[in-house]
Amino acid sequence: MQTMEPTASLDDAVISHYQLVAPIMEQLFGQIPIVWTAFPNGPNGPAYWHTELYGHYTKLTAEHVVHLASIGAREFHSWSPIPEDPSRCRFIRLLIEQYPDIEPTRIKEAALAVRSLLAEEGREAVPVLDGRGNIALFVPLSDAPAYDDVLQWCHGLANRAVAQHPNLISTAPNTHADSRVHLHVSSNAERRCSVLPYSYRENSGCISIPIHWTELDAVDTRGIPLASFPAHLKNHVEIFAAELATMPPATPLRQCHAEVSKHADGIEAYSKDTTGKRVWNNAKGALLSAVVNILSDGKPRTADEIIAAGQAAKTIDPKTDAHALYIDLTQNIAREKGRGHKPLIVEDPDRRFRINEPLDAWPAVPASPTPAPSAKTQAVIARLHSTSHGDDPTAFEVAVCDAFAALGFLANHMGGVGNPDGYIDAPLGVLGYRSMLECKSGVDIQKDQMVFEAAKFREAYGAQYCAIIGPQFGQRYDIVSELQVHGVSAWSIDALAMALTIGATPLELRALFEPGFAEDKVNDILWARNHGEPKRVRMVAGIIRSVGWASQRAAAESNSPTTAPLLTEDAAMMLVDQALAAQGAHVNCTHEQVRAAFEWLTNPLVGRATWAADATGIVVTSNIQGGRI
Repeated sequence: MQTMEPTASLDDAVISHYQLVAPIMEQLFGQIPIVWTAFPNGPNGPAYWHTELYGHYTKLTAEHVVHLASIGAREFHSWSPIPEDPSRCRFIRLLIEQYPDIEPTRIKEAALAVRSLLAEEGREAVPVLDGRGNIALFVPLSDAPAYDDVLQWCHGLANRAVAQHPNLISTAPNTHADSRVHLHVSSNAERRCSVLPYSYRENSGCISIPIHWTELDAVDTRGIPLASFPAHLKNHVEIFAAELATMPPATPLRQCHAEVSKHADGIEAYSKDTTGKRVWNNAKGALLSAVVNILSDGKPRTADEIIAAGQAAKTIDPKTDAHALYIDLTQNIAREKGRGHKPLIVEDPDRRFRINEPLDAWPAVPASPTPAPSAKTQAVIARLHSTSHGDDPTAFEVAVCDAFAALGFLANHMGGVGNPDGYIDAPLGVLGYRSMLECKSGVDIQKDQMVFEAAKFREAYGAQYCAIIGPQFGQRYDIVSELQVHGVSAWSIDALAMALTIGATPLELRALFEPGFAEDKVNDILWARNHGEPKRVRMVAGIIRSVGWASQRAAAESNSPTTAPLLTEDAAMMLVDQALAAQGAHVNCTHEQVRAAFEWLTNPLVGRATWAADATGIVVTSNIQGGRI
């Protein structure tokens, strides 16, 4: 980002900025001590720090801030104590700092990791972009502890963060040498300052802004340019206070002693705070599966509603804390997005969660059961797993080809030097397609060259797609980009096994061969089956059969069959829309859905309706559930 040279117009813009935000800053933090900086030689020159005015620390008032800006102040900092006592802390500040060549996604992931640790103690933080690419977490305190106690607690939190995320977070100042981000806590001491929200940053020309956690994935971590800030504030209102208002009362710092529970193998599973509430640390564990099952009906729910549903179904521990669940769900979403994967769930603007699929506004119906895989299919899956970690790559290639053959493809194993491992053809007539196969056994697929190898035979074999198949795929960002660059789909063994388990068809699987991770799309198949057009046509047909039969019975009971209504497409649409509205669904059926329902009901193999003599409508012949096949 380009720095801004000191000009009269810039001075005026900075003064105007503080005229806008100074009242907000005073309202948020009160009349706390502040330190201000000036840059008389421009943004590339040294900063001059001013700690006192007339022998005393300057207090944060709107008038003082605007006055100091008018005489050259650019930035405002503080250690954020309570207004009444500068030695007692109101906000902990956890600074997550980047270094050159570190991806912004790493900064964001570290912020989410620290947020999860805070949740173990029932705490929350307001994320603040510091205007220089870093993120500060402002953690409110209810008991105004002394700074010595705060700093001791912060060091403990930092040590836990490093222990849990050794490849992501460090407290060492030379983090730039190993691609980790720096978690800085030493500013939590009297007279040790960090920049305040809404302060202008001279070196970048940006504003330090608070954000909602839901915005973290999409924001530019450098903040908002000075000229863009007024419009930003107008569109977002004031976020810092809004975030504080959503937070639960925090446990007093001096009373918080987490008690770690462990599995028998010593791996941390979850923690319990002093209230005995369970908090979740592992977003890939059984709790996430329970949440996904609860949300599988397509309806959004709050964290409290998810826990209530899970307790009713006996799939979620009654001691699970809703606030901790909320934080870990949002962390899981951001982490998966940062790694180039499609999250299983998403958060709506109203802080409710739902399955990451198109909204289903139609009434819920029982999902179509998926038959258990046959013994033959189970044997294919078992061979995939066993050969994928063995020392015989040919055996794995054959197992992969056999797996795709079991899915209905025409599979051809080749292998050997100078040949592809194999290729598959989808026997779909004019919709047919071919995909090349590159099979890589081993613990983890990491090398970019393997992605290129999967694509190099595409043109020679006239294939539309290329796939690389392996036990699992690493989380490096360059692999995500390589899949897109070379047009390759990455199939983990779990994704291929899932396709076999649900009996996916070559037509359903076509989308999984698009560049990216196949495992991110395999759930779309089940969603489409249970929430897509098949569900809607099934519901339309059920309503037509039920309401049409009732109308015909009423006509028969009055001995007037000649006056019975004829179910034309338009009449059926009205009946279906009325029935859906009665169930609280604000949706309407379409001509295409009614026509498909008519064709199904009148099909000789189903036999639930027949066409009238003039073929303008149908007559329901039975309201018995099911069909002849």
